[in-house]
Amino acid sequence: MTATYDSTTDPNVKRVRRRIRDTNVDRAIFADEDITEMLSDERDSWKRASALCLETIATNEALILKVIEQLGLKTDGAKLADSLMKQAAVLRAQADEEDAFNDDGLFDWAEHGLNPESREEIIIKQYERSSTP
Repeated sequence: MTATYDSTTDPNVKRVRRRIRDTNVDRAIFADEDITEMLSDERDSWKRASALCLETIATNEALILKVIEQLGLKTDGAKLADSLMKQAAVLRAQADEEDAFNDDGLFDWAEHGLNPESREEIIIKQYERSSTP
């Protein structure tokens, strides 16, 4: 499994690496293939994939580190995990906002004409909405 962070890297993989601070390819947390799968899982949204990476790191940190105090050094996996989860939540909220403003050719609702009068009303309203003042 490879980890790259250069001009040959897929731009979305590079964005995810930059956002989660996984830019040292000699000691990469995720392989490119892992990030590509996360992008696929998250509908190619690099922000959502970054959030998923942070959530994965947070889970690992909470499981591995727990709370350890040794030689005057203290680690708290739960606090670190909480911080990472908050960052992931911010990224997911940003992605949700972007999705709300994206028009992917979908519609909010479809008007349905059940009789000639309602079909005529739909045509008139469509014309009124499309005409410029």
